[in-house]
Amino acid sequence: MMTIGEIEKANVRSSIVFSGLSDQEFDLIYGTMRQRVLEKGELLYRQGDPGDSMAVLADGGLIVRVERPDGSMIDIERVQPGEILGEMTCVSPSVRSANVEATLESSGLKRNIVYELDRNTLNSIQQNAPRIATQILGGIITLVTTRLRGLDKRIRSELLALAPPKRPDPEPPPSREPSRISQAVRPRAVVGSESAMKGIVLPPGLDRADFDILSTACPLREHAPGFVLCKEGMPGTTCYIILKGEVEVIRAFAGGERLLTTMKAGSIAGQMALVDDFLRSATLRVSEAALVLEVSRQDFQKLLAASTPLSVRFQEQIAIAAINQHRAAIDRMKSVIHIVEQPKVVKADRPALGSKVKLAQEVAVLIADYLVGLDEWGVSLNDLEDMGVEVPAGQITPNELRARLRSS
Repeated sequence: MMTIGEIEKANVRSSIVFSGLSDQEFDLIYGTMRQRVLEKGELLYRQGDPGDSMAVLADGGLIVRVERPDGSMIDIERVQPGEILGEMTCVSPSVRSANVEATLESSGLKRNIVYELDRNTLNSIQQNAPRIATQILGGIITLVTTRLRGLDKRIRSELLALAPPKRPDPEPPPSREPSRISQAVRPRAVVGSESAMKGIVLPPGLDRADFDILSTACPLREHAPGFVLCKEGMPGTTCYIILKGEVEVIRAFAGGERLLTTMKAGSIAGQMALVDDFLRSATLRVSEAALVLEVSRQDFQKLLAASTPLSVRFQEQIAIAAINQHRAAIDRMKSVIHIVEQPKVVKADRPALGSKVKLAQEVAVLIADYLVGLDEWGVSLNDLEDMGVEVPAGQITPNELRARLRSS
């Protein structure tokens, strides 16, 4: 029969974030995590407080609650043993988006127990144990992607109910110019000449040495304006690192096209195709002659298998991009709710929305943008902020962790 301590450890071990670790690797990480025991009603996280750690519920229960502007609380979900919270702030520190409260009345051996892994510890793991870091980051990427898809599925029907009924697409007029998609020209492969490499812009976190390694394993191509990198509704297994030029993100909408954003040099587009098999949610079309490094899912998996510092840095950028997409999606959701709940304000600010039909059309446009925001578009790594994290009192220091890793 398992002891209480063994049950707690088994619950933490069952988390998807640690699923790729060997038992020996997990034991090492488990020993660096901070245990917290919470009384019923005690907060693990407080909405609005700064955060830089994730927590796994080892025993007991937690509830996630969001505070409304009027001070009332909304219950979001109940957390079961083995489930993880705060994984986004562990990779990309930010303020907590909700209260997390203990629910179990402590009695005897039954307690609310969580184990925390903070950003500082994760940094040390990345520097001293790349393989372990690769597996943890991979689990976080999978978890964040699953949350994104789940959020999309959960709210899609409710949001689309606000949109006006869909009408058949109108016939294009005879004078309409052919779609630029059909005019795409063939790409030209680049072998790494100095002229082609001059003036490239790399994503944050990657340097020229990293690029030289990536470009030996992944195709580097020049594309003329009008070339389509990928098309909405098609399967995707490749992400694109834009080194030069500009790429438009386009969504089919209301019988035509809607330009969602333009991605500049230094951006990574389509990174979620490296993680799951969902169809592309938008079309990527070159608007200014571009130099693009194409990273396939197969290339990405080979990179991770190497467990090098480069693989960890690149994987972390993918994780941060997914996290920022989740946060952007929440912001889009709030803007939609604001328009629906306060139509008078919308009419005052936007005189063109003088009728319910026009208001519904505006809501439909925001919904379309929101749903796309849940997927892989519109987030540039150039927008990421520099992160600095201090070691909280009572938690393991980098030097202590480094000593443990080297002695293992």
